[in-house]
Amino acid sequence: MTETFPRLFQINIPFLVILALFLLAGLAAWWQYRQRFATEGLAVILLLTVLRSLVIFAVLLFIFAPVLKIISPHKQTAEIALYVDNSASMTENRLDSTRWERTKKIIRRIPQLTGKNVRLNWFVFNQSVKAVVPDSIFPSSLGTSYSALLGYINKNKKNKSIILSDGLDTDTELELDVFRTDIGQVFTIGIG
Repeated sequence: MTETFPRLFQINIPFLVILALFLLAGLAAWWQYRQRFATEGLAVILLLTVLRSLVIFAVLLFIFAPVLKIISPHKQTAEIALYVDNSASMTENRLDSTRWERTKKIIRRIPQLTGKNVRLNWFVFNQSVKAVVPDSIFPSSLGTSYSALLGYINKNKKNKSIILSDGLDTDTELELDVFRTDIGQVFTIGIG
């Protein structure tokens, strides 16, 4: 069941302890008023007993169980899947460095740019997709298959995906159905 308003405060006392303290306070107040006001009517004694019981109950509650826990709303961790192209075309030399050197700089920089509540899942892709850790990403001698990558993204249902690639595809059998993603956002970072 979902709550309309988040719970921010919770008194950490079992119900039976609270009930026992309330009964103890009521008995103490009843005994005091029976001794002191024996000539008064029953209604006056009951009213005074209830009022004093509430005061004694509040005092006992704060003496024996002063635990008040503040609950902070849980921040949900965002999950981002990063797919790094490690095909042979990523080792080509363009401009002043290879594509792979620029890709490694981006791989080192992405964790610094994301917040603490973001979990990054790293994958490499060429003709297949494989889960890795960022330090173990190296180029391969294989070609690139975007149909395998997009099929993997559709199958594993990640909400947010980022593709780092040069965009060169060696798989010539691309079908339009592969490019439909019904699960979330897919972003690309082009490596030129």
